[in-house]
Amino acid sequence: MENFDFISFVKNGDALGGINFGTARNNFLFLKGKPTEIIGDSKVGYIYYYEGLKYGCSISGVINEMAIDFSKTIVVCKDVKSLQHGVEITEDFRFSSKTKLHDFIRFLNFIKLKWEVGRGDNLDYVSIKMNSGVHAVFHLHNGDLISLSKAIEI
Repeated sequence: MENFDFISFVKNGDALGGINFGTARNNFLFLKGKPTEIIGDSKVGYIYYYEGLKYGCSISGVINEMAIDFSKTIVVCKDVKSLQHGVEITEDFRFSSKTKLHDFIRFLNFIKLKWEVGRGDNLDYVSIKMNSGVHAVFHLHNGDLISLSKAIEI
């Protein structure tokens, strides 16, 4: 996955893999090509791609959920720039299913993105919510990154 796309999704949460929220399912399939798997019926459900991308379709037939599944991909962000104490610093980051919670928080702090701890119903996981509405989900027992996702109501 491209560096700018990942960081843009984390910061803005409006597009992933060249697809925006609200894209019609038919247009989406034309733009992305053949998926590796479709779960659900022909109009609603989840569409998976080999690079660990997952998209959800609403009953109205548009994309309303986007996610990166880190059990199926590794994301490398090269030459990420940040102004630290008046000095521009460049650093590379790598995200996978082995990325720890503290390393992801370090990345968010490096790019100066505000975040907060979220908590869902399942106490086996911890979630970090960015201002963009994107959630990073980690296993609580080992701190490993599971996914980044965002869902909206359409």
